[in-house]
Amino acid sequence: MNNTLLSICVPSYNRSKELCRLVDSIDLEENIELVVCDDGSTDNTKEVLDKYIDKIPITYSYQENSGRGFALKKAIEMSKGKYVIVMDSDDYFIPKTLSIICSIISKELYKSYVFGIKLHKDKKNINIVPPDVETNYISLRGDYGLKGDLKEVVRKDIIISCLYPEVLNCRRVPTFLIWCCVAEKTDCLSISIPVAVKEYLPGGMTDRGFLLRMECSVPMAELYLRLSHSASYNSTYYRWIVRVLWARYAFHAKKVKLKSIWMRGVLLPGFVLYLMDKILLARIFYKKGS
Repeated sequence: MNNTLLSICVPSYNRSKELCRLVDSIDLEENIELVVCDDGSTDNTKEVLDKYIDKIPITYSYQENSGRGFALKKAIEMSKGKYVIVMDSDDYFIPKTLSIICSIISKELYKSYVFGIKLHKDKKNINIVPPDVETNYISLRGDYGLKGDLKEVVRKDIIISCLYPEVLNCRRVPTFLIWCCVAEKTDCLSISIPVAVKEYLPGGMTDRGFLLRMECSVPMAELYLRLSHSASYNSTYYRWIVRVLWARYAFHAKKVKLKSIWMRGVLLPGFVLYLMDKILLARIFYKKGS
């Protein structure tokens, strides 16, 4: 009988040292599991995880390098817990917060929870969500104005139905697409407790964010189109912002199809952003070539 309450799902690529820190931060031994999808690492990731096999249940899978989106999807599919939390390999838990998470979700009052997160080890740099508010992930962004990373804990049966569609065959698919889908299926409870630290390392996904977004303009356009139509938030200002961003990435993806009247109104500002991206890309490649 499976009694796992929480699955910690981690996509990883050549981050064995950081994985050690993450596993060391797991200070709870019951009702949890660690699920790691190794996206073609050439370091000693598996050997490192083998050392912790007596500490907590670990499910490990190796795949040829396919990108974070595919690795995350596989990790979630392999998980056995009732709830799932996604951790990047450079994340780690704040001491004693894992027990707080499990205590809250064990009551099963909500299908989704959102917690705060600390950034860069800086105690002053903390993303905090409103305390005990029943809302959804998109509304936290659009209506409450939250930016940056948060920590979402979602029932597996919900998140498994929100994984990236196969048509978005791209190495880097924004995780926000998953949370948008979750928001459309269920509300969440926001808990104003930072539970993890996120350290953006040189050479990581965040460090290369602009180039990755340019390479994966199709899922970016899909994300902002979905946000443009979403009924999960009320802010008119936020809706027009995401509509302009849809136009920006639609130009990059060469998928500008005017199916709604509002699309005509955002073409010009979207095209301006598209041109600015092109100029920045030219500068980046010029510096690399010189």
